Amino acid sequence: MPASAMRQKSWAACGALHLPSNPSLPELEPDLSIRSTHQIADRALSLAAVVAVAFGLPRHRASDWLTSENLTESLSPHERAFVTDGEGVATQFQRHADSLFAFAWVLGIVDSFDFVMPAPKDLVRHFPDLRNGESSRVFRSRIVPRSTNELVPIADAGYCIAWACREEKLQGRATVANLSTVDERRRSIEWALSKVKWEEVALDT
Repeated sequence: MPASAMRQKSWAACGALHLPSNPSLPELEPDLSIRSTHQIADRALSLAAVVAVAFGLPRHRASDWLTSENLTESLSPHERAFVTDGEGVATQFQRHADSLFAFAWVLGIVDSFDFVMPAPKDLVRHFPDLRNGESSRVFRSRIVPRSTNELVPIADAGYCIAWACREEKLQGRATVANLSTVDERRRSIEWALSKVKWEEVALDT
């Protein structure tokens, strides 16, 4: 899809949410490509363990599971410190549940996704049962990765919606889209289309 047509569609999505548009907002970088399915799956699974700890899973269980799945190296430095040493505030990592929703869509585990809809109530059931040490094998077998052509328009829409939410916030106006939710979902999409580390994903607009 041409960049101009994609951007028009993104602003239409903003309009449907009663959000403003900005014709001067820069377009996304050209020639974006998606990471390997293995990389994305490892990131999603390791993040699932972090989120589980943030919601009460004992740290030793998460650590043991990550080790058994060879995922320890997939943790970011801050995630590793949180899981192994309890450093950091749980609520900072709980918000990544929205990132997991985006990853579940990128990997074809869930069918529907946007930046406003509620995450499925049973989202956690799409991931391995860490409390019982379930292997990631079934999760990986269900993966049907989406293409770059599917992800890029979503990334563009997220970029525009995030800009519009920030603009409305600056003007003191409420929006139907929650900026934190938008940014967490964007984080996964942007990471999947980049080569940067998880904690280096730029969410500015």
